[in-house]
Amino acid sequence: MPRKKTRRAGEVFGERLRQLRELRGLTQAQLADQVTANGTPLNREAVMKIERGGRRVDIEEVVALTWALQGVLVQLLTPPGNDLLALSDGIAVDAEGLSNFLLYGDPVLAAPAAFDDETVEVVRGRLDRILLRHALALTDASRANDEHGMKVAGAAIVAAVRVFNAKVDEHNKAKARKGRK
Repeated sequence: MPRKKTRRAGEVFGERLRQLRELRGLTQAQLADQVTANGTPLNREAVMKIERGGRRVDIEEVVALTWALQGVLVQLLTPPGNDLLALSDGIAVDAEGLSNFLLYGDPVLAAPAAFDDETVEVVRGRLDRILLRHALALTDASRANDEHGMKVAGAAIVAAVRVFNAKVDEHNKAKARKGRK
């Protein structure tokens, strides 16, 4: 299996932005005009630099570009092939880990292929931290009477537990199959 390359978010975003722009049949100038018309000033040169990884993008631009291209943010941040996305120095995730990071605040729910009893305990400890983080978000949303925030935090708690339980069930079934052999 070829070695996985770790790439920075700006590099991946730029490459995926170019791919999606071309799929939509837009020029850099047309995309810039569309983003600007939607309220986020951007010119063709900025789009070109973003696509080449030569310009940092602020969060408003990321959202505006994704919206203008009718894209999905996780798609624009997912490296092609088996490459990994660097979350920080020394921390990189694959596509599933990125999705889990964006949904739950932690990539751990993308459990490794070698999911053994020790890994279950490590993942359980990290799940506890994820649940605590989302419980705090739920409490904050409740205090602010933020119904949407409560719904999102509650859904994240349920989803995290479901993913964890599915991974543990998968592990237990694999153990049982091995025990029968």
